[in-house]
Amino acid sequence: MTSPNPPCFAAKEAVKNWPIAGKLNDALDTMYLSKGGSTAEERDKCISQIVERQNDIYKGKLFRSLCIFAEGTASNGHCLMPFKKGAFVSMLPVIPCYVKHTRVGVEMCGDSSTLPELS
Repeated sequence: MTSPNPPCFAAKEAVKNWPIAGKLNDALDTMYLSKGGSTAEERDKCISQIVERQNDIYKGKLFRSLCIFAEGTASNGHCLMPFKKGAFVSMLPVIPCYVKHTRVGVEMCGDSSTLPELS
């Protein structure tokens, strides 16, 4: 976030209304998504928002990379959860990485030695 060109994040719509954090996310050009859609139509809308943003970045219309937590959440507290398909539908290049929580004790499932660490 201290980069001259920080990434924008994908977050649930509720974050927009959080005190302080909502304004910070607006400043970072956060993409707000209606997460946890109960219908296929809601899930498809969420995925098309992600694909549209990825295509805009890829075509040079936007210059900030998009940071998506592919699990759709931070963690289950024990290991990596199954990925949601939204980040991968566009078939555009992605850079996989993970966040290592040193205080909470989040563990990766499987071999994480080839992924860059964001501490």
